[in-house]
Amino acid sequence: MKAPRSAPAALVLLVLALVAVLAGLTRPGTPGATAAALPATTGATVRSSLFCPDVRQIPGTLTTAVDVGTTTPGSGTVTLAPATSTSAATTVLSGSRSVASDPRAPQGPVVLQATGGVSGGVVAEQIARANKTSARGWAEARCEPARSDQWFVGPATGPGDSPTVVLADPADSRAIVTITVLTPAGLVAAPAGGNLVLAPHSVQRLSLTQLAPGVTATAVDVRTESGLVSAAILDVRTHGTTFLGTDYVPVSEPASTVTVAGVPGVVVGERPARTLSIGNPGAAATTVRVTVTTATGSFVPIGLDALTVPGESVRSVPLGTALGSSPAAVTITSSPAADGAAQPVVAGVLVDAASTKHTAIHEIAYLGTVGPLAGAALVPVVVTQGAGDPADSDLILSAPAGVAMARVVVRTPRGKAFTTRTVTVADGTSQLYSMRSWRVPTGSSLVVTPLPGSNPLFATRLILEDGALGPLISAFELSGAPPEQTVPAVVPLPLGQS
Repeated sequence: MKAPRSAPAALVLLVLALVAVLAGLTRPGTPGATAAALPATTGATVRSSLFCPDVRQIPGTLTTAVDVGTTTPGSGTVTLAPATSTSAATTVLSGSRSVASDPRAPQGPVVLQATGGVSGGVVAEQIARANKTSARGWAEARCEPARSDQWFVGPATGPGDSPTVVLADPADSRAIVTITVLTPAGLVAAPAGGNLVLAPHSVQRLSLTQLAPGVTATAVDVRTESGLVSAAILDVRTHGTTFLGTDYVPVSEPASTVTVAGVPGVVVGERPARTLSIGNPGAAATTVRVTVTTATGSFVPIGLDALTVPGESVRSVPLGTALGSSPAAVTITSSPAADGAAQPVVAGVLVDAASTKHTAIHEIAYLGTVGPLAGAALVPVVVTQGAGDPADSDLILSAPAGVAMARVVVRTPRGKAFTTRTVTVADGTSQLYSMRSWRVPTGSSLVVTPLPGSNPLFATRLILEDGALGPLISAFELSGAPPEQTVPAVVPLPLGQS
């Protein structure tokens, strides 16, 4: 909410690489001479951009905070500006501070620009909370970089389902996007989603129900044909006047092996419904194998060892029987296509929690695919105290392929060190750590860093609150990034050639 994403920031400018390229070009006065090829190396990330959608379920009635942090504090700044105007940006993070929260974020989508040393590990999210029947629940969305291709898996468009696609062009030039929708019945030809033109600094909202009406699950591809576009999908579910939950659908990326981490076993003491949706963007059918990594070990549930997903379609399966009350990660591996090439798939899990107060109200949370931590991963905010209701934040760590070890550092809302713990996750298991049981102050932040020698580690932070009308839930998947990025090898051309 997928080739595992390893870096949360985009538009990376590797100044060191540019200097090296310029220095390696042929000198004037030596026609036809060529310089030696420049080998691949690494360089510090010095600039990045993130886009934050507006998480107000009812615009104008809910406040929302932008929580931003970096795992590489020091020189540099992070600024915030409306995505729909050229208004002056305000600084939200600078100096040695590692986390900041801005509750005064402007109405509508915003853009964060990071420069300097903080850029390499910058992470941000928007988060809102409401405990009213008409707009209840936690809603949070990771602030994502603009991408040329963005997938969202899971939302339905049947009666009472109202998912909205939010498209934003934060740049000074126009953009063109095409929206493709996969359903259980196949690819939907939606003329309204083709060649959409976004004016500079504009936002468009489209009803997914109008693009693909009456389906039980979707996989939505937002492809940027030109320009710069960030996308998000907000799902709101109702039955008549009864509220059935709201959440943003995280971005997922296609790959032959994808993992959905942080699937909860219980929500406020009760098992929620958990539904896995798998999308196949390819034209040919593919067979997938589903492996779950629970607190007691990894296994393939009965009937999920060879699941067929037709081409250009979505297939959904319930996970409740397989997972029981255990937190879990779910790994989907597709079989090679007829030509032997890996067949990419996309996936997501919908968590649907019924009311614990004997009402008809529900609450939902979406989980997308995420890669193992490649470096330190930051959670900007941890909630351990509700507004009059019990609340907790659970950290779910999964090690599906060998023992994983990590260091968890918690800092108070003022940035002071609170606790540092070393955790070990046994091979093929998922473990849950309650921040409330650690006595972490609400509003704190935490950083999870895999230790040297650790096997792949997946991490998710859940917020679970026993609201007045039933559970309130949300999820934030951790994505760790190394402070340096790879600079590709460069072969300079002789003078006069291009």
